[in-house]
Parts: sequence; C-alpha cells; structure tokens
Amino acid sequence: MNNETKVLTDRSIQDWLSNDLGEAIVTSEGVNNPLDYTVISTQISLVKGEIPESISELQNLVDFTIYGNKLKQLPIGLTKLKKLEQLKIINIKGIKNLDEIVEGLTNCPKLNYLALSGLGLKKAPIKLDQLKQIKILGLTNNKLSTLNLDAKNLTHLNLSKNCFSEFPKSIYNTQNIERLTFEKNPLKDLSFLKSFKKIKIVSIDMEQCLQNIEFLKSLDSLTQVIIIVDDGGEYSFEALRELCLSKQTLIYGSKSKKIPFYLLGKQIDTISNSKGIDFSIAYKVLVEEIEK
Repeated sequence: MNNETKVLTDRSIQDWLSNDLGEAIVTSEGVNNPLDYTVISTQISLVKGEIPESISELQNLVDFTIYGNKLKQLPIGLTKLKKLEQLKIINIKGIKNLDEIVEGLTNCPKLNYLALSGLGLKKAPIKLDQLKQIKILGLTNNKLSTLNLDAKNLTHLNLSKNCFSEFPKSIYNTQNIERLTFEKNPLKDLSFLKSFKKIKIVSIDMEQCLQNIEFLKSLDSLTQVIIIVDDGGEYSFEALRELCLSKQTLIYGSKSKKIPFYLLGKQIDTISNSKGIDFSIAYKVLVEEIEK
C-alpha cells in the first residue's frame, strides 16, 4: 500500500473497509463481521492508507484517530458523522483543508473531544471557537503563541509543548475548566490560574512549579499538581515539602533517562519510562519514618 494517505472520492466505503483495514484498527460491538460497515460503532485508528469521502456513511462511528501519516487533505465526509464524539489528528504536517474541516465539525453535535496535536500549527484553525460542544481540546506539540478561544463548555485544555509566554486572555471566560496542561512553554507566571474557579488539576514543568509554589498552595480548588521533569535533571525537593502536604503532587520523569529524585536530602525513588511517583504520599511516609 502507498504510504502517502490520500482522500478518495471514487471508492465505496465497503471497498475501503474490505481492502485497507490492514492499516487500521477497527473495533465493533456485538458484531460477528467487523467489515459490516453499518454497525462499526467505536473506533477506527488509521496510521497510513487511504481515506474515502464515503467515510460519511459510517454513521455509527464515534471515535476516529488519524496518526502520523502523510495526509495532505482530510475528507469532508468527516464533518457528516452525526454520532462522532472523538476526533484525534496527530503528528501530520501540512493539512491544507484543516480550517474547512474544523468549521464543518460544527455539524457534529456529539463531538466533545478534539485533538489537533503535532500539526506544526502557528495559529489555531479560524473557526475553532465555534465548536461550542467541545469539552476536551488538545493542541499540544504545535508552534502556537496566541489563541482566540471562547468555549464555555471546555473542561480540559492541553497547550503543552507550544510557544506561549503568557496565557491566552480569551480563555479567562471559560469558567468550566477543571484541568489545564501547559508544560514545555516559556510561560512562567501561573497567577492566571486564579481566574479559573473550578480548576482541579494542572500539569506543569518543574521550573514553572518551583517559581510558583506559594501561589499553587493558595488555590483552594486545586487538588492535584502534575510535574513533568526534563531529561537528565536531578533535583532537591525540599522546596516542595509544603506543596506535597497540601496537594496531591505527582512527578513524571524522562522516557529515556533515569532521574534520581531527592527529598530532605535522601534518595527515595528513581523513576523512568514516564512512570510517576506520588510525592505527596512519599513525603508523608518519609516524615513518619523520621519521627519514629
């Protein structure tokens, strides 16, 4: 099969499902024949291959993931999937009709999860703020430095690995946000978080955390702080003691290097491969051992 993904207008959905599913993962519920396209109801994850416009016939499709291929254009048929709940477009550069697709997604009333990650975006799609039904939005690993977004139903926003030096002011009115992810941005001042009265979880990098510990402790609604540590770092966590006691504090390390973590000058664990340690619990255990 050609590795370059194309949008086809002259193939039936039956032919696509019957011949190209070697490049996709299809899950169907209670169906003996997974190629019965009228009842595919959970997920198609396409890494490479061809996408016909007739994908619009998959009216029971709820979750569609396209990951890491050479796709240059998305089928308009995606915007006609009335039951679509999740759409994830990941690690694809140069999609020519992304603005048109995002505008068309206003016709997908059940869509609540949209990921546009690793697309090399310097600006968000023009009509993104018209997707009022979206609750979870991922824009990670792009080149964004500004964002105009007024999505009142949004509960989780992921802006990690971008170029934000300050938090987008247009999002301050999004009062239903409960989780914000924004590590690996030049943004250091976290005082904007006080604008979000329902915020429960933040994911930040170690530098952001260490510069804002007192502020993070003061946020009453905040229950969990997730800290992402860069490769090769070795840190003393004495500065995190009070934060660990007041908030659940999860530390995640490098995928490629083992990072020793220290608390009160003592090594208490080594984590790698993105496995996290709950430092709020680890600290309390260590304190109990010292007080014995």
